[in-house]
Amino acid sequence: MALTITERDKALLMIFGGVVIAGLTYYYGYYGLNEKTKVIEDENVTLSNQVQLLTTVSANKDTYVNDTDRYILNTNKIMAGYPSLVTTADKVMYTELLTNILVPTYTYEAVLNEPVAMDIMVPEREDQLSGAGADVTGLIASNQYESDGTIPDVTGLMFYDSVEVMTFDTTYNGLKQIILNVVNNEDFKNVTELNVSYDSSTGRLSGDMTIDYYYLEGTDKEYTFPSPGLINHGTDNIFGDVTDIQSSGQ
Repeated sequence: MALTITERDKALLMIFGGVVIAGLTYYYGYYGLNEKTKVIEDENVTLSNQVQLLTTVSANKDTYVNDTDRYILNTNKIMAGYPSLVTTADKVMYTELLTNILVPTYTYEAVLNEPVAMDIMVPEREDQLSGAGADVTGLIASNQYESDGTIPDVTGLMFYDSVEVMTFDTTYNGLKQIILNVVNNEDFKNVTELNVSYDSSTGRLSGDMTIDYYYLEGTDKEYTFPSPGLINHGTDNIFGDVTDIQSSGQ
């Protein structure tokens, strides 16, 4: 039996085929084009942000360089300013120095505490360029700062606070000079607590003060043991009857 397709069936098949072709054209053509367009638009937004970031970085290059130079200068000053160690001998000699600021002034160490280590919190470097995306990797690599060794390495440093409680008996002017010497000392120190009593019969001040001695461990600075040199013979000095610490080999 021969299959006979009527004109009406042919027309229906042509309409159906047209619908299928139109659907495929929309899905793979127009719809696909829209999806690609959306992807390109998203990439353009990302690239635009990257360009804006790089433009900002480039415009502020001098500021970044100056900030880096200032960081290097200040860090080197701090590392050079702090002693590498503070020992009991340092405290004894400094107490003797304060005694001689204004005679008669009497000082002696009441308490010598063990130094307390404090971690140095170094903020992590926030590199905005590193998050700019893979599309500008080459540009980032060619413009990124390369350390030439001038930036100090602070990762191995440890900051210490060594506390001394010192009692005193002096005049008003003597106490004033003692405090000024502590806070203006080239080796960083600080008076963190002060207790003073006034003797109306003598006009003198007595009490105690807490002195914090700070030092920085991990720098290249060498520790130099304090040299007392020649001091007067007798029991009124801090070393009893020793007259010359250096010559005695102690």
